[in-house]
Amino acid sequence: MSPKRVSRMGERAGVVVNKAAGKFASAHDLRRAFGTRWAQRVRPAVLQRLMRHASIQTTMDYYVALDADDLAGDLWREYGRGHSSGHSGPNSAPDSDQGTAGGLTEGFGG
Repeated sequence: MSPKRVSRMGERAGVVVNKAAGKFASAHDLRRAFGTRWAQRVRPAVLQRLMRHASIQTTMDYYVALDADDLAGDLWREYGRGHSSGHSGPNSAPDSDQGTAGGLTEGFGG
């Protein structure tokens, strides 16, 4: 299927990706969404192959850069539940007896 055909389909379906520019979904938008979703599920080298990037740096620059707050939230959702570290979430101060890791080493062999 040609990229122009995908763009026409996006326009006919009314899938707007940029209201200000009046831009509808294109093949490139679908590719970017694919990369973004898989970046959270596979290692960077695997994503590089899926995206057919010649350089791992391209994959790292566009898809693997995680925001520190997002990463902290992911850690608390995955490892913070059911632990009695005395924390209520990623923004709470660590207990004095837990050290600077705030109890995050629990479950990691620490």
